[in-house]
Amino acid sequence: MIATPQSLDTIKNSAQAKKLLEEIAEAEPLVKDYCQRLADEMLERRNLQKLFDDMIANVRATVDLHERLLKEVRRKEERARSDLAEVRKAFDSLPDLTEVSEDAPLPTLENLFDL
Repeated sequence: MIATPQSLDTIKNSAQAKKLLEEIAEAEPLVKDYCQRLADEMLERRNLQKLFDDMIANVRATVDLHERLLKEVRRKEERARSDLAEVRKAFDSLPDLTEVSEDAPLPTLENLFDL
């Protein structure tokens, strides 16, 4: 319990030895408390590190999931744009029925769509 063993060399009599022993006895609870707080802090830091590791793993998994979802959404968006362009093209190819007189027959299916 002596921090510096060289201090034992300065002891000349039993009174000095008793005084040093009393100082050691007084310091012992303080040192034990300090060591216990250090041990508690180390345990807390280990637990916190585990929580951080788990959180980082969860964030990485979430990022991977969101990246896959983003790719899927972009693919669906591109397909929707393609379908929209096709619908617009088909719509634009329809004849203007307002220009056709009421007595005229309706256009055939082949005339309505580019078949």
